Amino acid sequence: MPPWHADPEIGEFEHDLSLSVDEKRQLVGWIDAGSPRGEGADPLTQIPAAETEWELGEPDLIVDLPAFDIPATGVLDYQFFEVKNPLDRDVWVKAVQISPGDRQVVHHAIATFGASSTLGADSDSGESLFQPQLMTFVPGNETYIYPEDTGVYVPANSSFFTQMHYTTYGRATSDQTRIGLYFADEPPEHVLQHYSILNLELEIPAGEAEHQAEAYFELQRDAVIYALFPHAHYRGRASEFAIRYPDGREEVVLSSPDYDFNWQRYFQFKDPIEAPAGTKIIHRTTYDNSTANLSNPDPSVDVTFGEQTWEEMLYGGVSFRYAEPGENDFEINVDDYMTSIVMGYMDTNMDGQIALTEMPEGARQSMVLPFTILDKDKSGGLDFDQFRQFMVQTGMSQNRSLVD
Repeated sequence: MPPWHADPEIGEFEHDLSLSVDEKRQLVGWIDAGSPRGEGADPLTQIPAAETEWELGEPDLIVDLPAFDIPATGVLDYQFFEVKNPLDRDVWVKAVQISPGDRQVVHHAIATFGASSTLGADSDSGESLFQPQLMTFVPGNETYIYPEDTGVYVPANSSFFTQMHYTTYGRATSDQTRIGLYFADEPPEHVLQHYSILNLELEIPAGEAEHQAEAYFELQRDAVIYALFPHAHYRGRASEFAIRYPDGREEVVLSSPDYDFNWQRYFQFKDPIEAPAGTKIIHRTTYDNSTANLSNPDPSVDVTFGEQTWEEMLYGGVSFRYAEPGENDFEINVDDYMTSIVMGYMDTNMDGQIALTEMPEGARQSMVLPFTILDKDKSGGLDFDQFRQFMVQTGMSQNRSLVD
């Protein structure tokens, strides 16, 4: 059965696959006894064969991505597929399943949607961060049923986009991933949001066995948090999410002390977390870049943030809704989102302000004047609104290399 990596002492989650202490003792005792066969028919023979690849039944719409050939060896660039939406009506999506053609080569797939383009496969795969998201596929996370009374609004005349990360495994193959969408009969009250926490300044020294990095996402409105998704590559050893409330109180809400790249999932809370505006969702990951890590691609090199599995990531997914519906909740404000991402990893002391000394060293001199002008209260730091103005005025909010 699939492993379950969440600490049982922290939080309660839907679809918990973990074994209780008594169940583990029973299993170990059975193994120690020589695994004797019980009485009666073999229950595994009573399970009917699956008639369809779709766990939730036949989807309302199946999006077939283009077939893609994967060589036996080598490193592949991200692929970014666009498929025109065939529907002539607006729909609300309530659940999604992503079904790869060859699971061994699909590292991840991020399914989004947006205005149709003319670029097709030449589009920038980083754009997926700034489009409304349907779901992220990683090994162990293939189906997502949205929380009750939430949904994602997909307009007619749009396109479906999918960022595909393929990895080779010694045999040439072909993949054609399919996306199954399930529609709500009535519009839900709330739009489900999917936002990311990133640390683009991640640097892991060669040989270091326990390197911790962190970043955060600060809610600008009251919200309800449904699920969290920790992601790293082969050097990721442990991961956690903490909630820091505006009063300074901090609570760890998800801990994965034995992170495994091969088994990833969204952890969906049984009781969603109500979080007021100003709450920081902090994501921390511990990395093992030593020779003791048998999965380590190369312990002799310093490792930085990157898309390939021999590089590393600090990436946390957050699934939530706003407490009160807003008129434009189904759109992503790129300036706000860029500010949230960049502030989340530049604000190293997590005081809610960006000091000049926390900005990239090579660019500080050119940033002194706009920083000083926007620091109207002379606090020595820019809060979210001030930093947003700073990013817009300096062009940083349009610099996608800050998040690619």
